[in-house]
Amino acid sequence: MTRSGRPLFLLLGASALAAALLIFRYGSYPSASDSWSYLFYAFRFRMDGVLHDLGTIRTYGYPLLLMPLTYLAGFDHARLSALAGIVQYMIYAAACLWLAASLRVLSSRWAWAALLALLLGPVGLALVTDALTEAPSLIIAVVLSATAVRLGWRYAAGRSEGLILVGGALAGFALMVRPANLPLVLGWHAAMLAALLLVPSWREHRPRLAAAALGGLLLGALSWLPQAIYAMRVTGEASILPICRLGGFQATFGVLAWKYDTIMGQGAGPWYTPNPLFSGHLNSGDGWGWYLQHPLRGTATMLAHLILSFDVGSPFVYIYDRLAWYRHGLRIFYWAAVVLAGFRLAQLSRAAIRGGFRQPQTAVVTFLLVSCAGTMAINAISAVETRFNALPLAVATILAMEALLAALSGGLGWTRWKWSGALVALILLLGLSYAAEASGRSSLPPGSTFTLPTDARCTLTLEEESRGQAAVIREYEEKLSRQRGKAPH
Repeated sequence: MTRSGRPLFLLLGASALAAALLIFRYGSYPSASDSWSYLFYAFRFRMDGVLHDLGTIRTYGYPLLLMPLTYLAGFDHARLSALAGIVQYMIYAAACLWLAASLRVLSSRWAWAALLALLLGPVGLALVTDALTEAPSLIIAVVLSATAVRLGWRYAAGRSEGLILVGGALAGFALMVRPANLPLVLGWHAAMLAALLLVPSWREHRPRLAAAALGGLLLGALSWLPQAIYAMRVTGEASILPICRLGGFQATFGVLAWKYDTIMGQGAGPWYTPNPLFSGHLNSGDGWGWYLQHPLRGTATMLAHLILSFDVGSPFVYIYDRLAWYRHGLRIFYWAAVVLAGFRLAQLSRAAIRGGFRQPQTAVVTFLLVSCAGTMAINAISAVETRFNALPLAVATILAMEALLAALSGGLGWTRWKWSGALVALILLLGLSYAAEASGRSSLPPGSTFTLPTDARCTLTLEEESRGQAAVIREYEEKLSRQRGKAPH
């Protein structure tokens, strides 16, 4: 092994070891609720056919990705979850390496910053090794980022158009993995539009590249058809989103709570960070009106959502130890990353305004700005969970790592005052996050109540509407048990 390759080997080894430990941990402390439902649908897709009965609360994308792994899982949820974690991590690591190889053309420092942040970031690793839609969503975001970087290289006939087509198709499918991936879709197509308008090397090939961008949009839209056909069959409405519409409820719930976590004990239970600026009762769908009627409190509530979306007390979605010993180090790490990223972003933005921005970077910068801004806009009106902010956290960590590497090489140029300002901001944000943690509770305050939507058709399966969920799950578990008995030993 060459000396230059040794750091990369050590980094990959440390990352793979951390991923293995996380997968082993999930075997003893499994995720629940959302994670269980995706495994449930994957096995149902295999046994009864794709889209046989997807219920009304999910899109088909992630169960379809999991279905091939069911043939190796022996009709066992725990085994399928572990296989998903292994495969997802391997694809994620490969995507990170591809991103780093793409960035290396611009700067080896950015390449190393991306590798360090993505392959060692606790939240990212915890998500890609779990059976949740955030895993393929983060992988798609990394692949689209690498694709956008490569599109900033010199135009190559066939290759450039191919990358645009693949990117458009992948961005479209991201919506079927997780509807909240809409910012990725918007970010990708905004990046293509910006590149068509601003990148000089695209100018003489604009008709071909525009046609490729339109083709990518159409390819992505094709992946929406199965969901629309399913919805048409169930409700007569060709919707590409889940039949259960909870957008209004999410906005209402975001008024009552600043943040939401799931605590594992006797099953999965809620842990709220209540909104002290609200007291009273809201019906589902009234949240939008509250923001308009109380602009100052509404603005403060949205700001609190955004701040707490960057507050990481645990990398896990389903938390078995709410007051884990490592939460202090984790919180300091991510808040330090956010502060450094903020200062570095301001510095880079000033340089871009002064003419230092290179137009080939247009696509990736636009993609990440629009995707992160869209994600944060959704978070601003939701009772956020840390996983909702996975992409902005990853980007912030990359920016922070690049700033540290620049500082170590003497290329950052920050004054003592700027470092002092960063330290003050870090202390202030840590104080706010610990104050929010201290206000957490397992139920909302008695003075804050809400009404669930009465017209929302929200079921795990369509069968449960006539038979009840318990009967459906019991029959499913019996079918799994029979299939396990048939499997060769």
